[in-house]
Amino acid sequence: MAYRLRYVAYIDYLPEGTGVGNQSPSFNASSQGNPITATTGPVAGASVGPSPAGAAQSLAFVNTSGGQATKATGAANPGGNSLASGDITTLLTAMTTDLSAQMNAQLGRLAQFPAGGT
Repeated sequence: MAYRLRYVAYIDYLPEGTGVGNQSPSFNASSQGNPITATTGPVAGASVGPSPAGAAQSLAFVNTSGGQATKATGAANPGGNSLASGDITTLLTAMTTDLSAQMNAQLGRLAQFPAGGT
C-alpha cells in the first residue's frame, strides 16, 4: 500500500518591529483558496495553516504535482502494509528536497521582500 504526503509552506517577511510570535493562530487557509483542515488528532476539524501575512510580503510553496509518495514497508495487513518509521523519513526527505529546490529557485524574489518587492 502506498502513502502520499501533500503540503503547503509559506514564507512571510516580518518587517522590523513586528517580531516573531505575534501571529494569530486563527488563520483559515480556506479563505486564501487553500482548503486545508486537520482531520485527525487533537485539533480535528480545526483550520490549520500559517498566520495571515497582513501587509507583509508572502510567498507560498505547494507540493509538486501529486505530492510525495512511498510504498509502505511496515507490518502486512489485509489491505496492505502499514506505514513504518522509515517510510515517514522517506516522505519527509522528499518533501524537504522539493521545498528546498522551490525556495532556492525563488531566492532572488525573497531577497527583495525587505525592499518592498513582491
